[in-house]
Order: sequence, then C-alpha cells, then structure tokens
Amino acid sequence: SRMNDYYMVVLKNGITMDFKGLCNMVDLSAKTAIIFGHKEDEGVKPLAIIPRENVVYILNSFFVNYKNDSDYEGGEF
Repeated sequence: SRMNDYYMVVLKNGITMDFKGLCNMVDLSAKTAIIFGHKEDEGVKPLAIIPRENVVYILNSFFVNYKNDSDYEGGEF
C-alpha cells in the first residue's frame, strides 16, 4: 500500500467522509463502532468513531482514483 492511500467512509445519510486524506487506519475490532484513525510514528490519532449501523461501506482512495472518480460523492460506481 502506498503512503498516500487513505480510507473514506460512506454513511447511510449519504455523506462521504474523506477525513481530508488523513485516515490511514481503520479499526474494526469493536463490535458496535468503527474507529477511523491517523497512524504516525508516535501512535494513532483517532479521527472519528462511527456506529457500525451508520456505515454503508468503507473505500480506499486507490480504488476511487483507479476508477477515475475524484469527484465521488456517494452512490453507485
């Protein structure tokens, strides 16, 4: 995975959160929520903790950029 890859999350209300390209870690270990974070040498800074029921799917920027869809705002590819 390249250093500039990052994660985005699409929520059930139609909002896509890109975390300004800072989210390079997704923690799926909790049963009720997903933690999105920025991992650095010093550790992980949490960016958001989102209840699982609010999440439609999680995207990697490489996939979106590969699809030539830099203006992606949610919905179908």
